[in-house]
Amino acid sequence: MSQFQMIDPQHVQSRAAIARDLAKFYSEMSEPKKEENFSLMRAINAMANSEFHAGKSYEAGVCQAAAVAQGGTHDPQRAVIPWGVFARDLVVSTPSRGGNLVASNTVEAIDVLRPFSVVAQMGVTTSENLVQNLLIPNVSTATTGNWLADETSAITATGPVTGVTVSAPKTAGAIIKASFNFMRQSDQAEPFIRRQLLAAMAALLDAAVLQGTGAAGQPAGLSIVDGVGEQSGAVTRENMLDILATLGAANVNDANIKFLSTPAVRRILQGRARLASTDSQTLWTDDNKVVGRPANVTTDCPAATIFAGDWSQILVALWGSGPVIEVDPYSAFTTGAVQVRVLMHCDVNFLKPKAFVRHISAS
Repeated sequence: MSQFQMIDPQHVQSRAAIARDLAKFYSEMSEPKKEENFSLMRAINAMANSEFHAGKSYEAGVCQAAAVAQGGTHDPQRAVIPWGVFARDLVVSTPSRGGNLVASNTVEAIDVLRPFSVVAQMGVTTSENLVQNLLIPNVSTATTGNWLADETSAITATGPVTGVTVSAPKTAGAIIKASFNFMRQSDQAEPFIRRQLLAAMAALLDAAVLQGTGAAGQPAGLSIVDGVGEQSGAVTRENMLDILATLGAANVNDANIKFLSTPAVRRILQGRARLASTDSQTLWTDDNKVVGRPANVTTDCPAATIFAGDWSQILVALWGSGPVIEVDPYSAFTTGAVQVRVLMHCDVNFLKPKAFVRHISAS
């Protein structure tokens, strides 16, 4: 028998195909895994089609991780959207468990809302990712000390009078309706729907902080909260200086004081001379300052009202890893439109009400 044997061509092709597959496999294994970007529109469309199940898509995995991170479970019809998704593309590695959200790509809610929220721009403090009621300690009578005359002098013992304020979640929501054609225009729809959802949540937050009624599920805002200093009458330089004096007497950090009012009030004060008709400086200056302190405006501020104070003394508490998004594809079934509901669980707390003064009847 000859030492040379005929080689089957089909066998050679089969071996070559296996070799190519193995080379491709090991090549892919050696390369770093490509990062995926979260698409809010893909998540909404999957929820509208009842396909947003855990493990079925990248977006579902991210939302499952967010739900697990706050002690819950993934609901394919009512997803928890991490705040980082709204800020930029969120990168997640193996997101099926809550601990796998990449820390460097998660951001604070207040940073996400800041471009849309005036109170966020003013510098409010936040406490995020809460899962239980927030207990906020407060001191009604502080500890006092005394100077020692000599080494034998005794210190007088004084005990602080403390209490606890309980902050519980309150729910705010908004609904956005999108047409069938719009939902398919992914390039335009993705940034638009993000902006609309963020703007809605920011407006709800601003309204709660500034004029929340404390009733019908709303937090109590600056307009009604007890302990805030009050002033009334025409807006003059002397009155604004009196506000600074009141805040100074309450030991408010002078460097943190900012003013906030309505666009209508700003327009009046921009046309009003600071001291006299010949004074070139207006009470509200062109660089947006009132008596040398930064000033801002919003239509969510009550009419004819000016607030001044240290805005870091407002604590906005936020529950969960992010807002809850729920999709309703049925209410507008005949037109193919989809309704998207966003829910935000939060509360507003004033750590030091005396750090604020409200001036009413501004004219």
